[in-house]
Amino acid sequence: MSQAGVISDEPSPPVNRDWSEEAKGILKAEMKRRNLTYGNLMQLLADEGVQETEVNLRNKVSRGNFSAAFFLQCLSVMKCTNIQLFAEKPIQTYRFQLKRGPKPKQ
Repeated sequence: MSQAGVISDEPSPPVNRDWSEEAKGILKAEMKRRNLTYGNLMQLLADEGVQETEVNLRNKVSRGNFSAAFFLQCLSVMKCTNIQLFAEKPIQTYRFQLKRGPKPKQ
């Protein structure tokens, strides 16, 4: 947006990303934030009726080869309510509006 007095810096998300790597990174980061092991995640999933072995979980996550449903199940059992996408360059908008005060008296 380019108007007089307004500056906007709106980076767009990268186009050529390895989305499997992104999903894997998000799951691993959320596990780390909560100090969860694959064994802990296995138990949390089992409590919700999802049967996975610890080895299977580790392999699935390390490959980044899982469904959106599995991704959401993991985030849900970890009680994750927010995730940050594009962490390398968060999308930020800066807006500056020039305000003119009263004309100085002469």
